[in-house]
Amino acid sequence: VDKHGMGETVYRDEYGRTVEAPKRKEIPKLDKSEQVSFNKGRVQKEQEARLRPELKSLQESSFARHADDEKLETMRKSMIRKGDPMASYAVKK
Repeated sequence: VDKHGMGETVYRDEYGRTVEAPKRKEIPKLDKSEQVSFNKGRVQKEQEARLRPELKSLQESSFARHADDEKLETMRKSMIRKGDPMASYAVKK
């Protein structure tokens, strides 16, 4: 009995006989990078893989993006925004 008046848990089988307490599974310790990848879902990993080449190209380009940047302009045009009246037409196309 502990200081709160509670005793140890007694585990019993279907016939009421006391049995040994079930063993807890040992959770393997992961390092930081494994834990980060373990916490990501399939969709997040696919999205990261899809964005990786784009981020690589941005890293190699100049810092400033100007109004005449064709990649930026096509990216903005292809984006579908909420409340856009032409969005349904763009999806059909």
